[in-house]
Amino acid sequence: MADPNHVLDTQNFLAQPVSSIGVLFPQPWACGGGAPAPQSVLQLHRNWHCANPDHTGANWGNRFFGFHKQFLLAYDRYLASVGEPYIQTWEAAPNALIPPPHQGRPANTPCLTCLALPSSFRLPAVGGTLDSFPTLTSIGDAIINWHNTNHGRVAASFAAATDMNSPATSPNDPVFYRYHHIFDDVQDAWRTHQASDIAIVLDRSGSMNLPAVGGGTRLQAAKDASSLFADLLENGSAHRLGMVSFSTAASATPDMPLTAVAGAPAAMTSALGGVSAGGSTSIGAGLSAGQALIAGGSNPRKAILLLTDGMENTAPTIAASAPGLGDTHVCSVGLGTPGTLDGEKLQQLSERQGGIYISGPSALELKKFFVFCFADIFDTFVGADPVAVLPANQLASPPLIHGALDDQKLVFVLSWTTPLPAGALQLSVTRPDGSPLALSDPNVQSVFGPTWQIVRVKNVAAADRQGRWLARAVRPHRGFVNGFSNNPFTDETAGINLIRSEVARLCPTLCRRVLYFEDPHAHDTFADHLTVYGPALYGEVGRSIGTMDYTDDPQAFAQKLREGGQDYDLIVSSVSHQDGDQAFDAPLSQLLCASGGPRYIVADARTSAGAQAVLRCAGALRTGKTGLKTLKLDGGLGQGSLSFGNVAAMPGMLPTSYELKPTAASTAVQATSDQGGALIVARSQADSTPTDQPYFITSLTRAPARVLPFPYRSNTYTGESLHPAFHIPAPYWPAGGYDKVTATVRVTRPAASLNALIAKNGLKDPQTLGGDTLSPRQALIARLDPNGTGKLIPTQTDTFVLTDDGKGGDTTAGDHYWEVALPPKVAEFDGQYVVHAVFELCRAGTCVTREAEQTLNVQTKLTASKTQVVVERLQADGNVQRVRVRLTPADGAGLPLGPGLLDQLILRPVGQTRIERAADSDGRGSYDVTLSYPADQGAHALSVAQFGRPQDAITVKLP
Repeated sequence: MADPNHVLDTQNFLAQPVSSIGVLFPQPWACGGGAPAPQSVLQLHRNWHCANPDHTGANWGNRFFGFHKQFLLAYDRYLASVGEPYIQTWEAAPNALIPPPHQGRPANTPCLTCLALPSSFRLPAVGGTLDSFPTLTSIGDAIINWHNTNHGRVAASFAAATDMNSPATSPNDPVFYRYHHIFDDVQDAWRTHQASDIAIVLDRSGSMNLPAVGGGTRLQAAKDASSLFADLLENGSAHRLGMVSFSTAASATPDMPLTAVAGAPAAMTSALGGVSAGGSTSIGAGLSAGQALIAGGSNPRKAILLLTDGMENTAPTIAASAPGLGDTHVCSVGLGTPGTLDGEKLQQLSERQGGIYISGPSALELKKFFVFCFADIFDTFVGADPVAVLPANQLASPPLIHGALDDQKLVFVLSWTTPLPAGALQLSVTRPDGSPLALSDPNVQSVFGPTWQIVRVKNVAAADRQGRWLARAVRPHRGFVNGFSNNPFTDETAGINLIRSEVARLCPTLCRRVLYFEDPHAHDTFADHLTVYGPALYGEVGRSIGTMDYTDDPQAFAQKLREGGQDYDLIVSSVSHQDGDQAFDAPLSQLLCASGGPRYIVADARTSAGAQAVLRCAGALRTGKTGLKTLKLDGGLGQGSLSFGNVAAMPGMLPTSYELKPTAASTAVQATSDQGGALIVARSQADSTPTDQPYFITSLTRAPARVLPFPYRSNTYTGESLHPAFHIPAPYWPAGGYDKVTATVRVTRPAASLNALIAKNGLKDPQTLGGDTLSPRQALIARLDPNGTGKLIPTQTDTFVLTDDGKGGDTTAGDHYWEVALPPKVAEFDGQYVVHAVFELCRAGTCVTREAEQTLNVQTKLTASKTQVVVERLQADGNVQRVRVRLTPADGAGLPLGPGLLDQLILRPVGQTRIERAADSDGRGSYDVTLSYPADQGAHALSVAQFGRPQDAITVKLP
């Protein structure tokens, strides 16, 4: 841009009268001498410090944070109005380079004696103690000495650049704003650890009865996502959750008052039962009601999760209600397609309130977005976040790999499309040592909803804080058939973990009674018997298994099966030594063939008819091939390969490995051999063939390296450089940093112009749906895409490399902002751009993944060369001339702004000209502006511009 270091921007901003800045207000003069009139922004800063000397008055630290946050907000708003990028945090440290020049100081002058942010202002995950401060005031009181010291040391870095030495002049230095952003980072990080009062603000306008992609209505999708959010809250925490809904107006009383975590899920279910769709859309009313709800709570932090599916059409508006939100954190979610949402307004609202905006059309996406908002509000953030489809012929998904690096808390969220019971999935989580995570562990919380499961590890054990966690979506299992003997593995521990994983898959909550049989062997004691089953099963007692009934007597096993086999939750049978039919063959086959019978793990190396009957009922048969050497874990039980030791059958012994084949549609291969045949076959709990199931798994973590989207610029217009940017704030950056950071961003963008499509079809009259008046644009899109698929405009996805200040991922010289300026061709079309970043951070040989996502809106850029302007004289009224200006705005490629977007144009009369009326003219992208002016008094004109692009304004001269 024209002023990348903000040198001129800073001068112009500080010269503004305070009264012209919407978020700043002049205070009584306290600096002595005559009060300036008007008071400039620079004088406002000096005056605040005169009125509030360090450590004076009650709540001084909080006032310090609040004033400077507001001051920086005003600065960012000014930058947005002139189209400049927002400022980024400058992290003071010894030898840190000061980016902007000032008073002769060259760009990137080193601050030799600057002090790094102390550990007391970093979070526990990186060795800090920030969360131990009781109040924001106590942080402000503690951090002010560091703040003041670095003011002086920045000034001392260059002899002539002394402005930072005094509150009267320090804002003149452009680094002032970058430096003070770290105080926003500190207070925002502290807030994520505080007890919060949260309001879900839910749209219940008539359009919420429209279908959602994936089935059901938008309102039902919203209810499911809200219930999921309530389940995400950690038991035992002090957070409180409430809900308000809105349409033409907000709920007269909260749909759900602020409720403690323990009662929040039930209260949410009850409240949602009373919400129905109808009426128009007043987003501002919902925001105000949500703010009123949380303002009555006693928790120090306030947050709003806003969901809407449309465009506001009833007062109060977002703009009217936003000033009353104070420092409430807002995460906004749009449920709908581009062109049907107030995307620009929601994006700006969220950015102003420190949150993110995300949008999409499907019910499954909506739940994922609510998980993103949870991460945005609280002290966990997204580690990894794939979305995929579990094919009908697969019982387990590929693993989500969550790399742990000093992780203190972990949450895995699985959600799918088809409700229980037909579409049931469940999480299977494996710890870094290869053992399954037991959901019955007191340190683990597991919650099921109709289409989700949440597994929370409240305090990650020290041994599990480094390494790879694996999480899979699995269909509920009936049983496993293993094609190997009781212990052929070269690595016995790996074999034991394999069996433990099978048990965990079959017993995700708890198998209270387990019957375990292993055929007789020559060893004197069980401890002497080399088997993977015994250690695995006994290792799961108290975890996935309640009590276990063990026998190695075939007759006793048969009797237990006949007399009470149906009463066992899990039956494990391993036959590796004795060939021929056995007494237990018939009762075991009967139980395995029965619909709804017990779960099972069967390994049977026999070739007898009875053994084949057992295997057939379990869903597999022997092929005749034996002596397999390698087990390849490609079906969800692990990764990589396990090798077998002695694969040749000993005299008088059964084969140690043997190939299987599935025999039923409800069975699937879970592991193969080196020769391609099946070695493990699993059977689903349902006897019918499952269907393809869309799902997502998200891992949330409390750990170093929280990656946050950074709003690089307020608005992007077509033909300009789209600039995705992501930041790791100082409180989340570990001492010593990382050995290597690589980051990419996946950009999903429109491959055609929605505005051009709308202009081609032409707008019709508004449409009423359940009392909600859809705008002509919304009504047209609903007609063109009646199922709300979001596929009206094709999209394309490309991946780009992010770098830290263009230094190729150098974590020592960069500023911890990873970004890329994309070619203007990327932002060729108007519409919604979804940017999803994936970071890989490596330290001491361990690499972890962190992800973040946001939605950006690109608007059609007004250009003089392609915009059509027609001026028509109207009948004069005496000395008053009247004219009609017809504008057909278009960008440099000739793509139209399209109809229904008059509010994106800033119309300013020049001289004594007055605008009488402005409106759509033909529903195809032309706008009529009627103006009047004294015919004999100077030149007259109309200026047409867009927000943030005053330099591109078109001046229409009037006759």
